[in-house]
Amino acid sequence: MSTATVNNIDYNKIYSSNNFGDFRFIEELEPRVNYSPSGLKNVERVAMIEFIYTGTQIPVLVRDAIRGSVKDPYYPLICGVACVGNTYTNGDHRLLYDKWKAMINRVYNISNPKNNAYKNCTVCPEWLCFETFIKSIPSVPGYQDMINNPHIKYSIDKDTLQRGVINKIYSPSTCIFIPMSENIKVKIEDIDKSKTSSKYYGIVLDRDKYKVQSTVRTPYGPVGMYTNEDAAVNVREWYRQVYSPNATSNTDYPKMDLSEAIKYRSHKKKSVQMYHLINNE
Repeated sequence: MSTATVNNIDYNKIYSSNNFGDFRFIEELEPRVNYSPSGLKNVERVAMIEFIYTGTQIPVLVRDAIRGSVKDPYYPLICGVACVGNTYTNGDHRLLYDKWKAMINRVYNISNPKNNAYKNCTVCPEWLCFETFIKSIPSVPGYQDMINNPHIKYSIDKDTLQRGVINKIYSPSTCIFIPMSENIKVKIEDIDKSKTSSKYYGIVLDRDKYKVQSTVRTPYGPVGMYTNEDAAVNVREWYRQVYSPNATSNTDYPKMDLSEAIKYRSHKKKSVQMYHLINNE
């Protein structure tokens, strides 16, 4: 990458900022003239630059560009996917900024302890920029209630309007604001009703494995974890018919020979025990 001096700008080369990607100079603008308290005149060169990654064009002091200390408000600096945009995050925006950033972190920050529970969630493109987020958020149901009740903590809830949906999305049309205490209840009810984060009733995705929920238990304990979703539901239905006939059943699933299905049992020792059990040995 090229470097520039105050007296030398190369319009044919690409320059680097410290944290916001590469940029190029487009044109030099009218200089900025300042006067010190003593009346001393100071002239600062100003230029229009364009960031390569986003196409954002902004006027900057040439000396700042040379140092690399220029900022692209639309560069996805937050979790590699989101940006603040051309707005501020303090003052009357602080409450919404904290909620927005927490939402981005839950969904996209793999170091966040909550991230695993949100791996099937996404944030709509409009809400990946805080500037457009604050423009659309007043239309979200419950927003005015939150503003009118500052003593109550509110959550951006994605579950109420997306009951039973696996790949949930945060967006203006799929979210509402509800008190945090109610949001916890919604999460519990959503899990309790669906009993699943797979397409089958009674199967839940847990750490990349398919777990048979506690609606079906045997004298030998829970049915266990499987690396294949169809195998899990086949084993679950066999145990349901034998030990829990009143439990809700799945009727539409690809049938698999049980001896084949239990090969996907993540605990191999338990798989051997199941072979003997199924074959009445």
